[in-house]
Amino acid sequence: NLDGVQTSRDQGNVTPSILTYPQPFRDQLQLALNIPSVPTLDLEILSISGQSLELKTNSTKDAKSDNWDLSHLPQGMFWEQVRHEDLLLSTQKVMKE
Repeated sequence: NLDGVQTSRDQGNVTPSILTYPQPFRDQLQLALNIPSVPTLDLEILSISGQSLELKTNSTKDAKSDNWDLSHLPQGMFWEQVRHEDLLLSTQKVMKE
């Protein structure tokens, strides 16, 4: 969760919030998105060593939440990154049980 993030398209400060739950998760990771003025987000799951394992792009125009199927990943700890173009909005650890 970052406050005051600006992108080149913003007319002022925005207050983005990205909530990921449940923690730990089993097969499905839920994302609650509140990112004003950002039309798309890239969501990425990386191994704890930084290797990209899963990438998807979401439109934020209509979607305020998303269900991400990660059942194919093994149990363990991962990094979740949320980006808009070259701007990193969020990085957090997530755990699959």
